[in-house]
Amino acid sequence: AVTDQYESSLGTTARMERPIKVLGVARKLQSGGSSQGQPRYFVLVANADPKKPPIMLEVKEELPPPLAGWDPKNPQKAVAASKALWTGNLAKANAKQVVQGQKAMGGCPNDLTGFTNIDGIPHLVREREPCKAALSDTALTSVDDMTSLAEQLGKIYARAHGRSNGQAALILHWAGDPEAFSQKAQAYATKTTLQAGGDCDAYRVAHPDASKEAGVQIPDLGD
Repeated sequence: AVTDQYESSLGTTARMERPIKVLGVARKLQSGGSSQGQPRYFVLVANADPKKPPIMLEVKEELPPPLAGWDPKNPQKAVAASKALWTGNLAKANAKQVVQGQKAMGGCPNDLTGFTNIDGIPHLVREREPCKAALSDTALTSVDDMTSLAEQLGKIYARAHGRSNGQAALILHWAGDPEAFSQKAQAYATKTTLQAGGDCDAYRVAHPDASKEAGVQIPDLGD
């Protein structure tokens, strides 16, 4: 039933064998940001082309949306509706809405992105992108390596979070007083900068040779 629900949420993608053939399931531990600690699974499914490797799906339990039923003419109604969802009942989450939101915000979700329910709890299903991999800090042996990594991450995050001016206006409207919101955002950015400085110091200690390149000065992010 779980795979049937997921399959019915997809479009006409033909990359997977249909009906879905599950080859293996494993629980994914210690993952997530806002959903840290919530159940996640890796599911290996058969490729439609038997000559190609199987496809790995990630299944993650969803939380209720932070803002439900948004109406720019009545923001308080949306806030009240959202608070009603945050009761600890995860069955009030809406994975289908997450998928629709990705499309509405101009993203290009993977064609295997869908949703299902496990024991009555909504779960988002997406492909574990083949390009994803863990990067060991031992692979970063110079300042140039760190700089290149930072530049690439910046481009990736900017592309992933880029939204239209209209969407930005909705967020500001929801946040309330733009000046107060700006101050909170600045405070968060300051804390993040300090954290980055601490991370940089820790990296210097762990990899002293990378910090001694001639003619290169690592900025003190703590300032």
